[in-house]
Amino acid sequence: MTDLFSSININSSFQRSARIDNKISKEFLDNFVFHDTSKKVLNQISSSLLNSNQSGFTLTGPYGTGKSSLALFLKALISKETSIKKHAEKIANLNNKHLFSKVFLNKKKWFTLNVIGSRADAAESIAEQIDETIHHNWISRGIPPSLKTKTKRTVAGVIKSLNNLIKELNKKDHGLILIVDEMGKFLDYSSGVGSDLNLFQEIAENFSNARLNKEGEPIFIGILHQPFEEYASNLGRSVQEDWQKIQGRFEDIPFSINSEETAHLIEKAIKQKKINNDFNKLANNIIKTINGKVNKSYANTLAKCNPIHPLVTLLLNPISRQRFGQNERSIFSFLNSGEPNGFLYFLQNQTNKNEIYTLDKLFDYLQVNLEPSILVSNIGQAWSEASVSIRRAESLDDQDVIKITKCISLIDLFGKNISLFPSKEILLNCLELSQNKLNKILKDLENKKIIVFRKFKNAYALFSGSDIDLDEVTELNKSKIKDDYDIILSELPQLQPIVAKKHFHRTGTQRIFQRFCLVLTNVKK
Repeated sequence: MTDLFSSININSSFQRSARIDNKISKEFLDNFVFHDTSKKVLNQISSSLLNSNQSGFTLTGPYGTGKSSLALFLKALISKETSIKKHAEKIANLNNKHLFSKVFLNKKKWFTLNVIGSRADAAESIAEQIDETIHHNWISRGIPPSLKTKTKRTVAGVIKSLNNLIKELNKKDHGLILIVDEMGKFLDYSSGVGSDLNLFQEIAENFSNARLNKEGEPIFIGILHQPFEEYASNLGRSVQEDWQKIQGRFEDIPFSINSEETAHLIEKAIKQKKINNDFNKLANNIIKTINGKVNKSYANTLAKCNPIHPLVTLLLNPISRQRFGQNERSIFSFLNSGEPNGFLYFLQNQTNKNEIYTLDKLFDYLQVNLEPSILVSNIGQAWSEASVSIRRAESLDDQDVIKITKCISLIDLFGKNISLFPSKEILLNCLELSQNKLNKILKDLENKKIIVFRKFKNAYALFSGSDIDLDEVTELNKSKIKDDYDIILSELPQLQPIVAKKHFHRTGTQRIFQRFCLVLTNVKK
């Protein structure tokens, strides 16, 4: 075990994905990050429930951003266990004026159905969960007669049981929350067998009608990684449009955390035993360079992600949003996987405890583990050009040159969405290089036509053109034909004549003016 690995641990709570059927523990709540995106999602759901009859919601966002964890936290807020509920309320810090408090933290109690999606028929899975949950978790001793009958594994059977459940819960002043995690797996199954989505359409309509008719308070929350129609991409445009219409029955809420929220999650995941002052200074310099002003809170969060370089922490957010074929990687799969050049691999194989996980190492991780999938993604062409540029940089036989090229490549590929560009100031903070060394590297890369300086961005970019100097070639050809005006004019297309229309209307006489190109120097003669 290396010194670095022994001084840093990945929080065990972040080493596994959350499941909505997990038992809610104090440990989960202690490590839960209730960031602004989560607050906005709960607030939006609450606002729609208060101001309309909307009962169906979908949360759509990339893997590993905390959608399932938020669903678990919601369950904690409405839990029957007093200690769990109070602990969650303390974390949420919501007073009675918040919309969420008015909907979920009033006197009404809630009964939850937790469904985990699978590549199977949704009606069968939901029917099974209805019966099991009622049998084990019913709110009183005696189960009502209408709920004792086993739910039929059909759309009609599921809807009938849900309607009965809503009415029985309403009698006891309880609302119903049906949460479907991994809902996309049900859609994948429907897409594979060519079935429709009548069940989800019926759930949305029946839940809305129940609220409209004051028959109960049902809420549906589905968790997705992409919109409905994307799951039907192989079924043709008309089916995609039908699925899109069904999703229109639900209020879709994007769930995409920003870079600062990502940094908070990584900070929670890494158990760093001590804060390095130099690392803190580095984080402050980077934030000031990007934003033009100091943000101590954000910089401190980045500093607590040590030994992950602040620029790596920043870029993990836009990288995690990418879909590389079927290889979607969450932030925590990067942190926890033992894949070559990953963070865990770095910790286990690094002997220098002061070593930092820099951008060049992140590039190596993506190249070794994901390059085939990246090449067929929407950034495949740009990645291919970056790989070629790095191979050309290798001819300079300098490791620092190769590292800087990798840094420029990653920032150029993924930094735009967070207003991060490979300026000289940013590159100076990428690696431990002196100003003179960096200047020499950048000059060598420019001379080799591997990078180019973009004045309007005040930043460098990979040179995507050829090795030909167009300006030089243009001047050379201009010099060759300097005095051959007759040849130049003979190559020009003949100009169309101009008809004097106004003169023709006035006099009835047509006048046509022929146009010619002349050399200005000849006219003066």
